[in-house]
Amino acid sequence: MNRRFLIVLTAEAISSLGSQVTMVALPLTAVLILHADPLDMGLLSGISALPAVIFGLFAGVLIDRWPKRRVLIIANAISAVVMLLVPLGHALVFLSIPLLMLVRFIASTISVGEGIGLNSTIPALVPPDALADANGRFGAVMSVTALIGPAIAGLLIAAFSAPGAITADAASFAVAVGLIALLPHIPVPTVDHAAEGSVRDRLRAGFAFMRADPVMRPLMFVAIALNFFGSIFGALEALFIVGHLGVKPAWFGGALAASGIGAIAGALISAPVARRFDVMATLTGAIVLFVISLGGISALHGAPMLVAIGFGACNLIGGFGGAIVNVAISTHIQTATPEAMLARVMGVLISTFSATTPLGALLGGLIAAGLGLRITLIGATLGFFAVFVWLAFTARRRAAQPPIADHG
Repeated sequence: MNRRFLIVLTAEAISSLGSQVTMVALPLTAVLILHADPLDMGLLSGISALPAVIFGLFAGVLIDRWPKRRVLIIANAISAVVMLLVPLGHALVFLSIPLLMLVRFIASTISVGEGIGLNSTIPALVPPDALADANGRFGAVMSVTALIGPAIAGLLIAAFSAPGAITADAASFAVAVGLIALLPHIPVPTVDHAAEGSVRDRLRAGFAFMRADPVMRPLMFVAIALNFFGSIFGALEALFIVGHLGVKPAWFGGALAASGIGAIAGALISAPVARRFDVMATLTGAIVLFVISLGGISALHGAPMLVAIGFGACNLIGGFGGAIVNVAISTHIQTATPEAMLARVMGVLISTFSATTPLGALLGGLIAAGLGLRITLIGATLGFFAVFVWLAFTARRRAAQPPIADHG
């Protein structure tokens, strides 16, 4: 990989480690310092999903027109300043739950723009035939930071308190700014934006492209369905494993970490898989892994230690498949989408996914309240299986179609 990609990868790895610290330290600040109640915690958690739903579409349209290096620098700089509000608020005694919510909302908003800018930048840093390798390495590094970040967070919280630990996140964003500033200018594609029309017109053009692409349409459906059924599972698995099956919280956390190990392995082999198989075939195979993983979790019962071991094994399989799916989808979108339209396509995806996450979690909670946890988890697993059946049927139908004659 070239120097420019390695600079961005290093910057993102450092800021990701800092963000992992905040993911642990921010809710602990609310609980330990501000004595938050369950409603406070629910609002603090839910507010992070709003920016992607509200701003995702429009952020993509705007970022298409801006220099990507500038987008990444501004996003990391604002994030550094925002994160400093928590330790400063604690030190100067103006810290409050509303302030934490504001910090999380602004940070999530900036993260949406930064994520769109990053996914739009990678294709400008590496040649098209190296995109799968670049995304695979990126996924592996992010999985490593997700695996070790909580442990680092625990050490920092023990040494400096929960609000103090968030200072490390602010510092990580500042380091990322310095690294990205080393990048040379990344030119914006030459497009007559005035001819493209208003923001609404540009959004319509993005949707029209996605509808017209024969792979993008089913790809969008599959990705949204997987996110929806996955959010049902994610909302209920802690209650099922810890509350219903009696697994100790420490064992639950250790079993969840197995997902990160699987994700690292999946990201490392994702590039060869992407080169050998097309994106739809890759997704079909990966969904089999999801069905095995989630079906296994739904069937767990017995001694808590054995349940924890089984849960860890299922998470290992699911993390492996998830990494392959993420790299396959990202690589296809980056390869198939015109550079001048890439940010708005990523904005559509991020906005849509973020909207389905709370819907899935809410529906899962309602169904579980009426039918029980295990039945609901089995239903979510069947949702994944239905997606697999649809993909297999679609692939068979396409294979049966005669090739289009070339009359040129």
